Amino acid sequence: MKLNNLVRGSGVTDNKFDITVGRDATYLTRIQYARRLPTRTRGALRAKRVLVVVAHPDDECMFFGPTIFRLCEQGADVYLLCLSNGNFEGKGSIRKQELWSACQELGVPNQNICLVTDTRLRDDPKLHWPVSVVAKLIQHDLEALEIDTLVTFDRGGVSSHRNHSAIFYAIAYMFVEKLMPKRCTVYTLDSVNIVRKYISFLDIPLSFILSSKRYFLRWTESRRIVRAMKHHQSQMLWFRYLYVFLSRYMVINTLRRISLADIELELELKLRHKILNNRGYPAFLPKCPAKLAGFIPRFASTLDDKAPGQFHLPISLRPHVRQLETWHATAKLSRYKIQNLSECYSDIYYHVTAIDEL
Repeated sequence: MKLNNLVRGSGVTDNKFDITVGRDATYLTRIQYARRLPTRTRGALRAKRVLVVVAHPDDECMFFGPTIFRLCEQGADVYLLCLSNGNFEGKGSIRKQELWSACQELGVPNQNICLVTDTRLRDDPKLHWPVSVVAKLIQHDLEALEIDTLVTFDRGGVSSHRNHSAIFYAIAYMFVEKLMPKRCTVYTLDSVNIVRKYISFLDIPLSFILSSKRYFLRWTESRRIVRAMKHHQSQMLWFRYLYVFLSRYMVINTLRRISLADIELELELKLRHKILNNRGYPAFLPKCPAKLAGFIPRFASTLDDKAPGQFHLPISLRPHVRQLETWHATAKLSRYKIQNLSECYSDIYYHVTAIDEL
């Protein structure tokens, strides 16, 4: 039986957090110098009400720490939506409490935290989260909280975790289905290669050049993110200590604004890549099996009920459709049945199945 239970923080907490101020005369000089850094102004998000969407407890520290810290510092109302309780190892109740403690360290009030417990959204790297379910949860918070800025993972999910990527596909689904509020601006956290990922502060110059939206932390500020991460004591295994010490995401966040056009381009490129490499996605060729013609992007296709088989696609994708039509004529099949597989995490593609003429 499916369980969909939203657990929100209760009570009011003090949003102020303690800052240990050095007594040496150089402290004021360092602060004044930091305020002149262009990354503190030009690269900051102009946001008042921000929703950060993560997949598991500890994601907010491991990946989004600099963004959350800076947004709280600049006075934005920061809300956190965590889509699972991290019960992969049976520690769901423990990780829930750890999430609350870590967010308090980052400056996020208890009442701004939403933890989802849903049997369809279990913490499992092998599980495909239903895109539409994730999209509905995000849409609910965007509208209920009047969010103007959404921050979450990109398609790579930083660590290529399927649960992370599922959030991006849910955002794509919302853009495609026009569920995204017009007032809301969406930013995704950049996934980088493994070399850049583990060079910590050394990635700052390249991040400054390549990204217009970024958050950098000084060494003293990054210690706060480390303290927040240590509240996730159940996850602090030996390799996590290495991650905390080496990962750029503890000190650097670079963000990219996305729109419907970006979603269409990214999914189209992914589709072409899979067609060319034949990685589990059959190509649009006349020799395709009779019961599986292939995949076409969900965002680019519509089916006219009065004229089955007619697809309306961007010019860039029409060559693939012509190949599909060639196969259709060869196989002497009359129409196609469109089955929406977004519930099965199909990268928001439609599954095209050929049906024999009755």
